[in-house]
Formats: sequence, C-alpha cells, structure tokens
Amino acid sequence: MDRIRGMRTTASRWVRGGAAVVCGALLTACAASGESGGAAGATAPAPASTPPPAAAPPSAAPAGGDRLDGRGPVLDVKNAEYRHSVRIVDAVTSPNTPEDPAPSGLTYVQLVLKLTGEPGRALKSPHPAHWVVEFDGCRAAAAKNSKVGCAQMDGGSRYFGREDMLSDEFGPGVNSWFGTLEADTPYWIRAWQLVPEGADLSRARLCEARPAAGTENCVPVGEVRSGDAALPGAG
Repeated sequence: MDRIRGMRTTASRWVRGGAAVVCGALLTACAASGESGGAAGATAPAPASTPPPAAAPPSAAPAGGDRLDGRGPVLDVKNAEYRHSVRIVDAVTSPNTPEDPAPSGLTYVQLVLKLTGEPGRALKSPHPAHWVVEFDGCRAAAAKNSKVGCAQMDGGSRYFGREDMLSDEFGPGVNSWFGTLEADTPYWIRAWQLVPEGADLSRARLCEARPAAGTENCVPVGEVRSGDAALPGAG
C-alpha cells in the first residue's frame, strides 16, 4: 500500500539580543513515497497499460527550494580587506529597527542578506558600511537631509548561522564590527539604510560601497515590500 507524506512548512523567528529582530524564514517541503508488500498469496497482475507509479528518489531536492539561499545575483565585494559575497534574501521598508527609529519623514530600507567568504578562509565580519543601497533621487534627497546616506548602509544586526536561523531561540550571534566568521560557513545579517518616505525603490540596487576606482559593482534589489517590518514566515 502506497503511503504519501504531506508537505510540512516550518517558519522561524530571529531575535537579536533582547530586542526584537525579525529577519527571515525557511519554508521547506519534502516528499517521499515507498511501497510495502501485500498479503501472502497470488495476486492478479496489474494491467500492462497501467504501470505502478515511480517512487521519489530519497535524494530528491525539497520542493520550493531553500528560502534562506536568497534570490537574484550575488554581489561579490572585492575591494575589501576581507573579500566576501552577499545575496539578498528579502527587502522591506519600515521606520523601525532594533537600534533607532527613523526620524519623521524618513524610513528604513532593510535587507536580509546571506554572506559567504572566500573558500577555505575565515574572515573578520564585514560591517554593513561595505554596502550601499542606491536608488533614484538618492543624491537629491541627501542634499536636502544629511541623515539620508548614499555612500553606505547605516547599520545592521549581528551575524547568525543557519542553525540559529532555523531555531526559535537564537544564540548571541557574531558581532558585525569585530567578530570572526568561520571558513566555508554561510551567515545571515539584517542591514538597514535611511531613505525618504515614499522613495522610489523600484530600480534600487545593492552596491559595493567602495569599489575599485573607475568601476561600479551592483546587483538589483528586486521587490521591496512596505508597511510591515516582519519578514516572510515571522510569527
């Protein structure tokens, strides 16, 4: 008798220190099937035109993929003491971060990023100042309000490993200024930057803040949601 196991969805919550830091979630679906033998004795053979369904191989990839893996292209930050790569997992606008609320008239664009270092090499944890969100009208907005930055992101959470991201109880994480990230291990961080309320982020890009002279190094941010600081799967 065939047995089919249903889909299972898990959601996780990210808490930084004692402050609420909702950062990401993983939705994983797996399917497997098997067959058990029937009762002893002769049974009628199945019609030749109706072959039995094939069982899913045990190594089949989870349906829907890995939400923590991120979306879109990877930004390779090369002009830094410790080279690293970041990929956007999610983006949202909200006036509140775990550190400082946005002043009136401003809000934050907040990104959840997956970070990896060079293979086989540990690295000092990169501060979000290594990256910047560029958007239409940024320079003009900065000229009107010095709190709007177009040179680097303003701040971020600690770094968290996959085990923390999949757990309801987060560990202390790794400091984003002075911590060390293990080799060949992905980490996740929430980073934010002040922008004017109503800023046009439809063509926003995540860029290396200080690329090599005469070069530009950017990837598109993609969809930026608004009105809720919670990220997908947050309870």
